[in-house]
Amino acid sequence: MAAVFIYLFIRLHDAVHHQGLSWLERFNWFWFLDHHHYIHHIDNDANTNFLLPLGDLLMGTLRLELTAEEQAKWPSYAEARTL
Repeated sequence: MAAVFIYLFIRLHDAVHHQGLSWLERFNWFWFLDHHHYIHHIDNDANTNFLLPLGDLLMGTLRLELTAEEQAKWPSYAEARTL
């Protein structure tokens, strides 16, 4: 079971960081995780549970939106990925 989780994590994480290369992008939940991870790159203390955002909800680290200042500073995921 752990191997399956690790495999899924690697596939999803790679798909988020290298968009346009994965069949996973056709699913709405993928784009939710993509946005979830984008926020994590801007605020490393938020959205630390990549595959299970419920963990962030329980731990108080869930963020669903960026502030206007954060959006202005990092308008795209490509720029936030470098953080």
